[in-house]
Amino acid sequence: MVNEETSVDGELTIEEGENIVEEVLSIELAPYILGIQKAINTISTAVSLIPTMNLNDVSISLKVVNSLLMKSINDLRVIWLLSTKGYSIQAATVASSLYESAFNLAYIGNSDSLARIWNNHNDTTNTPFGSIKKITSEAIKKQSPENFISISNVEYSKYSQLCMAKHANPINQKNHVYKYEEGTIIADSGPEASNHSIRVTCFSIVTSLGFIGYAIVSYVNEHLASYNTAELVSEFDELGKYHTMLYDQFQAKWGIPNTLPEENI
Repeated sequence: MVNEETSVDGELTIEEGENIVEEVLSIELAPYILGIQKAINTISTAVSLIPTMNLNDVSISLKVVNSLLMKSINDLRVIWLLSTKGYSIQAATVASSLYESAFNLAYIGNSDSLARIWNNHNDTTNTPFGSIKKITSEAIKKQSPENFISISNVEYSKYSQLCMAKHANPINQKNHVYKYEEGTIIADSGPEASNHSIRVTCFSIVTSLGFIGYAIVSYVNEHLASYNTAELVSEFDELGKYHTMLYDQFQAKWGIPNTLPEENI
């Protein structure tokens, strides 16, 4: 068992365990972390194109989507930190939240009426627009009207896999916490560096990069049309190519990235 604060009888502290796992994972996760960095930089470039304005001159839709973009940057940063420390379940949980932010952003776009619904929402038991599956479909429809149904189904299936981690679904959870040690099964807290855990981490990152791509496209199309976006588009294209490379790398090692495997300890 990893102790919270101090080493007891030779056992590692949480911090020592995290540092060891971080070193173990550093090479494996390096290309994925670089993808997160590229995504954060691209979002920052997009937001920087909006000039300083009086608050009263900023549309409600721009206020809302900027809020969701800033949350998305923080989500990406937290996924980065959790991933490198060996907390794959928690990284997947944040990735599921990023999905919701990205597709709410793309759904709202430049619609002030939808932004007001979001801004005025005061029901703590529900979300402003209801089904996230519907929001996903409508958001993607604006960007890919010809095949939005098939695309949205694929994206939503990735979200469903991430939600298995968030809701401690046994299909996924039973592959975590327990480990073999000298012929004995031990339940342990703290960071993980098992193959299953690494796969969940990589899945969380590669899908998050795809989700945030929809948000960036929406932001560019619906809020930056009057600005010079040549440099941003070039940066986004590079991010897209990198994401495709990372997707292919993931698939070559772990299988199709829209499913998490069913394994048993």
